[in-house]
Amino acid sequence: MYYPKSTKKVPAALVAIIVVALITIFGALDVSTVGSFITDGGGNGLQGSLPTFQVQIFGLFDTLVGHWDLILSTAVLLAAVGLIESLMTLNLIDEMTETRGTWK
Repeated sequence: MYYPKSTKKVPAALVAIIVVALITIFGALDVSTVGSFITDGGGNGLQGSLPTFQVQIFGLFDTLVGHWDLILSTAVLLAAVGLIESLMTLNLIDEMTETRGTWK
C-alpha cells in the first residue's frame, strides 16, 4: 500500500505482522494457535521440560540391517546437495561483493 513508499527503514512484512497481531489482540479475535491445536486434540497444552533419554531407540538398530545401502546413498546425496548449495552461495557472494572467496 502506502507504507513501503514512505520509509525503507522497517520492512513492510514486519509492519504487516505487527498490524495483524495488534488487530488480533485488541480485537479479541478467536484465532487458532499451536496450543489450541494441542488442547483440541485431547492434550494438556504446551508444557516445557527437558527431553528424557529413550532407551528403546537402541532396539531399533536391528531394523537397519538390510537398509544400509539406502541410508548411505541418501546421506551421500544430501551431502552433495549441501556442498553444491554452499559453493553456489560462495559464488553469489563473490559476484555481489566483487571479491573472491578464500578457503582458510
